[in-house]
Amino acid sequence: KFKKQRKSRMLMILFKKE
Repeated sequence: KFKKQRKSRMLMILFKKE
């Protein structure tokens, strides 16, 4: 889903904020 997306890092952090 996130290949060349720099926002993927921010999204990952948000997702890890469970």
